Amino acid sequence: MTHEFSKEEIKDIFLKTVWNNIKRIQKSDVSEEEKLINLAFSILSTLDGSNIWIPQFILAPIPNSEDKEFMINRGCRYFPENHLLENQIKWNISWTLHEEFFSYKDKDTTVPNLLNLKKYE
Repeated sequence: MTHEFSKEEIKDIFLKTVWNNIKRIQKSDVSEEEKLINLAFSILSTLDGSNIWIPQFILAPIPNSEDKEFMINRGCRYFPENHLLENQIKWNISWTLHEEFFSYKDKDTTVPNLLNLKKYE
């Protein structure tokens, strides 16, 4: 039966995609600098929705609620606040990606064809 992906499933697909790119790029016959550039580009492309199986992700600043006043008091520019929208966004996978990143290092990072997903049913 078809259903919406859960937050954990989306996080799983995203992290597997990143690790799959790492493993693919590690094997490439290019300089270390090129590998780093290729990896950064692949992550940005995934966020931009250029991956055929993964949609674009929303990437917007959510500064600490005290940041704006702190920066204004120091005569500095500040990031826009998006706190009101945060509760309207379904399945925001940020906040723990860096914490869960290394747990995927030795996992099977094959990202299934999302048009024929049996794993997530």
